Amino acid sequence: MVKIAGVRHGVTEITLSDGRLVRATLHVKNVKPSSQKPGSVDISYNVVTEVMAVPEVPIMDVHETVQ
Repeated sequence: MVKIAGVRHGVTEITLSDGRLVRATLHVKNVKPSSQKPGSVDISYNVVTEVMAVPEVPIMDVHETVQ
């Protein structure tokens, strides 16, 4: 039986063209062995988003990407 040993939570921040900020967080609900792919796991999750006003301080992130 595989059990969750730890979860490292993170937030994805998306800047919209009007300056607003969207924060998206992945909330893991369950992890269990896959019944269709031996050795793999099935993960169920929710994505929680929050739209925020234009931040007062510009966001400068080393890992920021433009897509």
